[in-house]
Amino acid sequence: LEAMAAGVVGTDKAKEIIVYCDTGRLCSGWWFVLREVLGYQNVKSYDGSMQDWGKDPNTPVVKYRWQ
Repeated sequence: LEAMAAGVVGTDKAKEIIVYCDTGRLCSGWWFVLREVLGYQNVKSYDGSMQDWGKDPNTPVVKYRWQ
């Protein structure tokens, strides 16, 4: 888990990290893993996630692809 997280969010455990999914329910698991298991200190969950963010067509979306 540590290597997977570091590959996606980096190793700075004080950096702000915002997790999200489609509705805000599934990302709570990643919040728990990052914050409580791996010790990242500034993890936040976007409750509305993409359902909320996508309501405004002018909001930016950056795609990430696992490699």
